[in-house]
Amino acid sequence: MKTLSQRLDEYLALRRSMGFDLSFEERVLRKFTTYAGENGFNRISTPLFLDWKANYGSADNNT
Repeated sequence: MKTLSQRLDEYLALRRSMGFDLSFEERVLRKFTTYAGENGFNRISTPLFLDWKANYGSADNNT
């Protein structure tokens, strides 16, 4: 099974091949996947996101 970090690498490569920069998005998503991995998650879920958001500090609803 692929980790969320590996899936993120694939996602970013695909989007960048279509011309998107994603510099800011990558920084935020890397923090998210690191948090998920450190806490034993291998799937994205609403509870995971809400927990990360509560611990991320500067995350707002747009994040």
